[in-house]
Amino acid sequence: MQRTTRIASAALLAVAAMTNHAYAQVACTAGKIPITFTGKALTNSVTNSGDGSIAPTYPGLDFGNAADRTLNTLGTASIRSTTHGIKLSCGVRGTITEFDPSGFPVIEARFFSHAVCGDHAQLDFDVATTVTFVSASCPSGSYFPAPYGTIGLVEEQGALIGTFGAFNGATGTIALSGTSACGLQDLDITAHVCLTQEQIKALKAKVD
Repeated sequence: MQRTTRIASAALLAVAAMTNHAYAQVACTAGKIPITFTGKALTNSVTNSGDGSIAPTYPGLDFGNAADRTLNTLGTASIRSTTHGIKLSCGVRGTITEFDPSGFPVIEARFFSHAVCGDHAQLDFDVATTVTFVSASCPSGSYFPAPYGTIGLVEEQGALIGTFGAFNGATGTIALSGTSACGLQDLDITAHVCLTQEQIKALKAKVD
């Protein structure tokens, strides 16, 4: 149980995901235009455990033998391009794929995420994550109270690809930075994405 608690605490920090630090511009291939997106993501740490062991309980819901009991992040992101007038609202899901708490209070992690924006346009990204532990003082009544709730600073960067809709075939990079506080993430986003003129036109058509 003690080992499980340590792992859960490290995972809660590691999932702090979606945010930005300065990251390199991309070199686009012929026929593609480099577009920079900036924005904000708000995510919650979620799990299908359903028993309150590492997450809030969900009265009245039966998770049965849910296959996915990994700690994830789930939330929304609002991004806009710095040129070309693209503005998108997206749903975001992140899944921890690895983490290493051996360097605590600095934790190294990795997670794979999906962002789905207007008309099913999808970006997937795989980012290396560094989380700096700040505090474990999450009070009773927090979304994730002690001993599982933690507070940390997050820095991430990695590659992204477009896998469906108007983003299909896009490539680029993403950089993220922000905070994770008691299971709630408040994050800034910067992404550099290579898009064709047709993709830009399709994404502009989805402006809110």
